[in-house]
Amino acid sequence: MRRRSPLPAELIGHAFSVKDGVAAGVTPSRLRGGDLAAPHRGVRAPVGERTHAQRRADYSVRLGVGEYFSHVTAAELFGVPLPEESLTGPIHVSVFRPQRAPQVRGIVHHELMLRGQRVATVSGSPVIHPAFVWVQLAELLSLDDLVVAGDFLITGTKPFDGRRPWTTSDELRAAVESTPGARGVRTARAALTEIRYGCLSPQETRLRLLVERAGLPSPVLNHRVYDARGNLVAMLDGAFPEQLVGYEYMGDHHRKDRSTYRYDMVRRARVEDLGWSQLDISSDDLEKRPLETLARIARRLHTAGATVPVIENGVVARIRRR
Repeated sequence: MRRRSPLPAELIGHAFSVKDGVAAGVTPSRLRGGDLAAPHRGVRAPVGERTHAQRRADYSVRLGVGEYFSHVTAAELFGVPLPEESLTGPIHVSVFRPQRAPQVRGIVHHELMLRGQRVATVSGSPVIHPAFVWVQLAELLSLDDLVVAGDFLITGTKPFDGRRPWTTSDELRAAVESTPGARGVRTARAALTEIRYGCLSPQETRLRLLVERAGLPSPVLNHRVYDARGNLVAMLDGAFPEQLVGYEYMGDHHRKDRSTYRYDMVRRARVEDLGWSQLDISSDDLEKRPLETLARIARRLHTAGATVPVIENGVVARIRRR
């Protein structure tokens, strides 16, 4: 069996155009090799299963003028936490009328009316502005997933490193108001009332929603606890400072990494030495026993003198569900 000639180094491991391949000295027969797939006309990519990000990169090779990644494809590029199933579907690309969208296999094209939408460039790719992408997500995501996406877009990592987030709540609101007839706009309006700056993970958002919808006091997010000398002891995911009650969402990385686990133990001891009561909440607490978790938080607040919803048989009564 004849051995395939190697590709030039600059073409290995990613999609490239046939034109670029020929310019790099790749022969037509080599471009038809079994190790290369043709996801789109004039495009070659490595054979094998492709993630959403890789499929986006495949199409970016032939992205036309006036085409912008949008919907879940743009959201994935921004790093928005999305349900896994939403990333198994096609790539989404938008154009603005009167431009007509091309018909391309595996691509969902959207022809948008220009109503104040903005565009941007992220990692070299043209995209619809994050605020308008969030409105587009409203037709594809549940209310809670849309709130998670909104929290991420207006927060990013700013509480930790000061980096500017993708957008603001005001820009999200303006995007909703400028597209009143968009699909899912009712979901977007509902989500606007529950989005808050500060949550640093999807589960932190879901925990906050659980607390607030049950009628418990709204927690202060990323509350910093200092000792008597003014040294930072901890930044709690959620806190009720008047009652000196706080909680931490403990993702699996807290348990799997030994140094993180030990650090968490020391930090919790220091927080409690300052008179705080800290609850550690896991994914099981949030997903499998939410009412019991609410009751734990409510009891701590009640003991500290806060007015909280009635607790009946160990759970918080009259929880509102979405």
